[in-house]
Amino acid sequence: GSVATRINAQGLIENVASGQSRLNYPLIDGVQKGCPHHLLEPTSVNRIVNSQALSTWGQTNVTTTDNSAISPDGTLNASKITDNSVNGNHRVIELAPTVNSSGEATYSIFLKKGTMTTCFVNMFSGATISNATVNLVDGTITNGAGTNHKIEKYPNDWFRVSIQGTLASTSTYVYIYLKQLSGYVGNGDFLYAWGGQLEELAQKTSYIPTTSTAVTRSAETANGAGNSTT
Repeated sequence: GSVATRINAQGLIENVASGQSRLNYPLIDGVQKGCPHHLLEPTSVNRIVNSQALSTWGQTNVTTTDNSAISPDGTLNASKITDNSVNGNHRVIELAPTVNSSGEATYSIFLKKGTMTTCFVNMFSGATISNATVNLVDGTITNGAGTNHKIEKYPNDWFRVSIQGTLASTSTYVYIYLKQLSGYVGNGDFLYAWGGQLEELAQKTSYIPTTSTAVTRSAETANGAGNSTT
């Protein structure tokens, strides 16, 4: 019932038109391997607007330049985030208002190393509800607040990071801190980011691109798929 995305046979994220089945190919250690499966997901809304234009997000001691690298969809539309020489926090921040002030939410973002190889992701809803430290070289994620933190490898050194927490306010903010949560003196180091997503679900789902408004992906239904045993 809506446009949605899948991972294609080349390991790239691409749109599938409304009314078509999504044949999603598996990624194993960032490489597409094996046969596709039908992707059936519930309704979800990406509350982050301008999910691919991070220069529109709030900036603290960084400069963000859009269209600076090839993203996981194979086009030149990923953002480069560069720190400055200020001694302090270096971050981008986006307000992603949620409908509910309770229940679970999951923030996900695609990240790639530049000269900067670590970062810190954070979700704030009345208070910090989830965060984690991310290593963009070895693909590890260190749990902080919240639950169900994950990192998945994509082609070309990209990782999709997701963190989950329990909402406490409808004013929900998401962050990317360069290097670390605490302040430091910047040196012109950078990393790449793309595809921010905030969902009011207990897990991330496939990427939902947005521009100036939140976007809803409709749920799929499978007809003629056999009985429950099948």
